[in-house]
Amino acid sequence: MITENIVINQQYSWIDIVQPLKADFDFLREEYRISPLLIQDCLTPEHLPKYEQTRDGHFILFRAFHGGCQDHDVSLDDITHSVGFFVTNERIHTIHGNRLPFLIELEESCQAHAPEQLQVLLHCLIKGVALTFEDSISQLHKSYVEFEDDVLSQSSDQLSLNRVYQFRRKIFILKGLLKKSEIALIQSRNIWSKTPELVQDLREQIDHLYFRLDDISHNFDQLFSLHLSINDRKVNEVMKVLTVFSSILLPLTFIASFYGMNFTKIPGLDTVTGLWSAIFSMIAISIATIMYFRKRGWFFNGKD
Repeated sequence: MITENIVINQQYSWIDIVQPLKADFDFLREEYRISPLLIQDCLTPEHLPKYEQTRDGHFILFRAFHGGCQDHDVSLDDITHSVGFFVTNERIHTIHGNRLPFLIELEESCQAHAPEQLQVLLHCLIKGVALTFEDSISQLHKSYVEFEDDVLSQSSDQLSLNRVYQFRRKIFILKGLLKKSEIALIQSRNIWSKTPELVQDLREQIDHLYFRLDDISHNFDQLFSLHLSINDRKVNEVMKVLTVFSSILLPLTFIASFYGMNFTKIPGLDTVTGLWSAIFSMIAISIATIMYFRKRGWFFNGKD
């Protein structure tokens, strides 16, 4: 267990707890009255954001985006880390299993100049968690732009099912986390009874992030529909060409089959005139069919 007293003043203290071991749970319960179950929630790989009011204080669990994740990381634990806040009137405890960059930056800032009120520090901590989603949204927007370039340049073969799945999966996870985080904030209104403007600012920040994610998701749905339409159009063009050529060859096949039957009384079967008549009929029918399709706009006429 790593415990650091980040802020100690007359108003409150901030105690940071990193990677607590099971042997440390009793110490945390006896010294700070933090339930081992709440600590375990902070260490559970895929625990969702939540709020609980205990006999000794308030507990809020959020998840912060992990900036080092790869494109193929699509599970909740791969792309986010949990951060728990146990809040009393005198202390804030941050409990997490990984050192997060925004916490390190805030620790350095508080050591130089700490906020005067506990709620202000809690606001900074939760806002720091929310702002980690800015990186994830920027990555998703970049991926969307790449998808858009592929579709509009008609390089749509690059839209593999794996890429689409990973993109949609991350959006689904992040939107769900933001929605759960907002619910946790609403439930924690007792903490902010004296400073309602702080929790309102946090809700607005989360709403803004959710709107950006929802906008990317909606635009991608429209883009993917366009991608499917382009593919359907390509298939229709192929089927159109095959249909045209089949229609041209069908009368020729009929004439060839007719003169290939085992009958001796077919007119012109044993004469040169019959041969040329059959050839002329095939050519005439082919030209007539091509002209008909061209007039109807079903055949390439050099203006497409």
